[in-house]
Amino acid sequence: MKASSSPRCMICDSPLASPIMTAYNTHGRHVLSRETFPVFFCEGCGTYQINIKQDEEYYTKYYNSLDYYNQENRSRILSFLSTIFSKISFWLKMHSLPLKKHGFFRWLDVGAGDGSFLQKLSPKRFQPFGVEISQIGYEEIKKKHIPCFHGDFLSLDFGQTSFDIISFWHVLEHCCSPKKYLKKACELLGEGGVLIVALPWAESLGFAIGKKGWFHLDSPRHVFWPTKKTMEVLIQDLPLSQVKGFSSWWEYPLDLWWSLKEVPFFFKWFLRLLYPIVKIGDRETMIFVFKKTTSNKGGSNG
Repeated sequence: MKASSSPRCMICDSPLASPIMTAYNTHGRHVLSRETFPVFFCEGCGTYQINIKQDEEYYTKYYNSLDYYNQENRSRILSFLSTIFSKISFWLKMHSLPLKKHGFFRWLDVGAGDGSFLQKLSPKRFQPFGVEISQIGYEEIKKKHIPCFHGDFLSLDFGQTSFDIISFWHVLEHCCSPKKYLKKACELLGEGGVLIVALPWAESLGFAIGKKGWFHLDSPRHVFWPTKKTMEVLIQDLPLSQVKGFSSWWEYPLDLWWSLKEVPFFFKWFLRLLYPIVKIGDRETMIFVFKKTTSNKGGSNG
């Protein structure tokens, strides 16, 4: 698990200058270890990234140590509240997406986890499909009787299958070749198909003042953190047109709160006292919706 000696941007392949800071091995508000990872900034496409090789050692060390599927340690009250919050979050998400009101759509969720999102989709409007690289996640999805492709999205053969909607819910930031994932998604989308991408947002207050304490840093599992310029470069030359971009402020209600933990005392508590207003106005995470076009050049409607 070695980084290359001459780091280059994973988005635009520009050479990277000296690191702007170092990050620890973090997950949300928790520091898992004091192992450090240099964070670079690309002037060419406005992307923040680390430089790491995603091999078997990497996945064993940084993913297998986290149990994404075990809910047994939660109390009944926490499980109940989590279920209620999940339903509210799903409702807000679906009502914020500019999807057609009528019709029946084939929805592929890449990095589907345990299939919880797909399970909530209305069977009257959507036919769900999942892609999951984790064996545990794949088995959980199969238990829900949802068709699922097991393996790395880039390596899977979908044959002649096409989809109306493809989603990456906080998946792309884990990938060192994000443009390849978007390109394959375009190939699988039918004419006029919709691509949904949710990401942590580097042009946020949490990142600006929290730096290595930012809740969404999650290094080294997150390997890059985008800005508006990043997204423009990512869809450049792809048959995609941006339909909508919006903050999913409700998904992580305390992310900004915890991102402020290393901020000077008075400034930190000034922001925390105004937290609801600051949080809703901030953009810690973003959801982008694109439509597949007949053009080979990506663009935006603003």
